[in-house]
Amino acid sequence: MKALTDKIINQLETIKKDKEEQVSTSYLRGLGMAINMIKLAVREASFEEIAREMIKHLNDHPELYHPHHTVIIDPTRAELLEEKKSINKVFDYIKD
Repeated sequence: MKALTDKIINQLETIKKDKEEQVSTSYLRGLGMAINMIKLAVREASFEEIAREMIKHLNDHPELYHPHHTVIIDPTRAELLEEKKSINKVFDYIKD
C-alpha cells in the first residue's frame, strides 16, 4: 500500500502520460508543476503538519474511529489502538 501523497502523484503522472497527445503543452506543464509542488511539500512537511493530517483523518471518519482510538507511529510501522479500560496517572510508586 502506498502513502496517500504517492497515490496522488502516481495518478497525476498517469494522467499526464495518457493525455500527452490530447492536450496542450501548457496543461502538461501545469501537471508537471503540480507533481513537483506535491513532492516538495512532502519533503518539507513538518512533524506538526503530518500529525495534524492524522488527527484530521481520525476526526473526519467517525464511522471508523472514536475518541478512544490512539495511533502510534514509529519509523517502521503504525498501530491503531482502542482503549477498553484505563485509570488515571498513578504517581504513588514514583521515587523522588
